[in-house]
Amino acid sequence: MLFRSITPSATTSVVGSAVTFTGSVAPSKVGHVIYLQRQAPNGGWNTIAVGTVDPLSRYSFTHTFGSPGTKVFRAFLPGGPVNDAGASPATTITVAPPANATS
Repeated sequence: MLFRSITPSATTSVVGSAVTFTGSVAPSKVGHVIYLQRQAPNGGWNTIAVGTVDPLSRYSFTHTFGSPGTKVFRAFLPGGPVNDAGASPATTITVAPPANATS
């Protein structure tokens, strides 16, 4: 399984704002389930959204941030009896507190 890409709509965001992650897979996996995952503090990956690969082997997820910090994401396509699993390269988003946040 090869991921051609994962591209966030922005690499910086603000709490309450959304970023859209788009990409494609090869070979074609039309209709297969695909997950958007965020890296946990222990280095593991947590699934935060579930989608499907479209007829052009593309995928898209939109995620709204609830807390500030550096967040690392990937797309993951699980394997099966005739398919290998695969993950996109990781991509990092820096999330700032909302402008009206007080200390």
